[in-house]
Amino acid sequence: QSLQQGDYEIATETIKQMVRKGIQDQPTVAGMKLYSYYLLNSVVTVGVEIVGESFFKIAEKATEFSNIYELETALIAMSKEICVTVLKNPKNQESELQKEIFVYLDAHYASQDFSLESVSEEFEVSVSYLSRFIKKESGMTFSKYVQDRRLEKIKRDLIETDQPIKDIIASAGYYDVSNYTRKFKTITGMTPGQFREKYR
Repeated sequence: QSLQQGDYEIATETIKQMVRKGIQDQPTVAGMKLYSYYLLNSVVTVGVEIVGESFFKIAEKATEFSNIYELETALIAMSKEICVTVLKNPKNQESELQKEIFVYLDAHYASQDFSLESVSEEFEVSVSYLSRFIKKESGMTFSKYVQDRRLEKIKRDLIETDQPIKDIIASAGYYDVSNYTRKFKTITGMTPGQFREKYR
């Protein structure tokens, strides 16, 4: 939490406490090694989320530690990098990013090769960060958000246009028309043809 909030002082103190706990609780070399990698992984996970994939290069150097005190120094340095990035990205920039991401999602959801990976590349953020970001902001997973947008488009096109049903389904991003027709019936209780007839 302190890393995500950019609080370097608390992050440093927490790392020091966790190192002391490791020294107290891990009497064996193997146990200490495992605990050290657990600490490293905890910081790297947050670092990749906030700084991006480039954080792996910074983290690689930290894997060369020969004892837990060396690791502590490396973790504190990595924490500083994370906190600096957070503080450079104030809330107004975050809300701007939020707006840009959702505008992009709403503009491209019907593309057949649309994926969480392609969006993360577009915005240069990690897949895990983007996944959590979308869930937090919309209350839905990425796939549910895309499915809902596609369903609304299909419903709208069925009612408002004379396009053939297979073209409507394909234009919403689905390759397998017959499979989606079954899915549509499961969701709405009727086939696309019945839906069109009922709501026109």
